[in-house]
Amino acid sequence: MEEPAAGSEFRSGFVSVLGLPNVGKSSLVNQFLGKSVCITSFKAQTSRYHIRCIATSPKRQIVFVDTPGWVKTDRLIDKLFRLEIDRGAE
Repeated sequence: MEEPAAGSEFRSGFVSVLGLPNVGKSSLVNQFLGKSVCITSFKAQTSRYHIRCIATSPKRQIVFVDTPGWVKTDRLIDKLFRLEIDRGAE
């Protein structure tokens, strides 16, 4: 990537995509990027980990963070899943 010219404004930031499972978070990120980077499926809980994608141009850089769907239940598998997500955030 080339350095921005003196006096020009270079901006960067993070966009976290959060929501319930199977609502199109990964599809939205793919649309923003114009490529199929994040996995998509009709099956719920396809994304198991955070996926970071970077869109770059001479004047901007956007880091998209695609997150797994967030479900709160009392099932053991869901508790273990949340534990793994919390551990990955450290």
